[in-house]
Amino acid sequence: MKDEDISAAAVSAEQYIKTCLEGVSLYLSKWPAEIGVARGAADGVWQVLPQIEIIRPLNIGYYVWDHVSEEIAAKMRGQITYLLDKGHRVTLFYRGEEVPPCESGCENDAFEGILEEFECVSIPYDTSLAKSLSDQEVIVGTSWKTMWDLMLCTTAEPVVFEFEERPFNLFNDPMAFGSMMELPVSMACVSEPVLNTLLLYGRSSVVLSSDEDAERVISMFGRMHRQSRKNQMGE
Repeated sequence: MKDEDISAAAVSAEQYIKTCLEGVSLYLSKWPAEIGVARGAADGVWQVLPQIEIIRPLNIGYYVWDHVSEEIAAKMRGQITYLLDKGHRVTLFYRGEEVPPCESGCENDAFEGILEEFECVSIPYDTSLAKSLSDQEVIVGTSWKTMWDLMLCTTAEPVVFEFEERPFNLFNDPMAFGSMMELPVSMACVSEPVLNTLLLYGRSSVVLSSDEDAERVISMFGRMHRQSRKNQMGE
């Protein structure tokens, strides 16, 4: 991207997160008591995780809000390629026009036969994630900054995978981070230090120690989605 394009993208991203935070602020001001109950329910899902059997295949979305480091991109590539290899369909949703670096690593000879189950979808900053989903059963946010977008998704079960390993990388905007922690969206993480940080904010979580752990968590939310659909259809 040219320098002016990068600058324009940065402005769009900054404006977008400001718009999200305005929505978060309004939401938190309206239902403080109900939010506490809902957040507790979101964190309570981890208690049943050991009982969950892995469902295959699932239609899974990953959502990248902004530029990610190569370290985080490598973790995402590992998860996505593992899920594809296990027979799942994965769609990578991202903001702006610059394709995330985690996408390129999925295009190699080792996965030539399964890439037909992988797709990348660009979402303009003025379009909601919820309207961009198609038939995804689970939508995985890849940063705490995605929580507001995920909470507005009603056609897929949302869960955030926080890929940062070091807590200080979470606090570029402490006020925004604290606000997002109030939202009733389940969170998993990839390191004990981040897990402990979430606990300080009153959030229960689990650590994803392997790609299989990630699949098991996604399967839990996939099961929740399918059960919800059955309930809606009166089965």
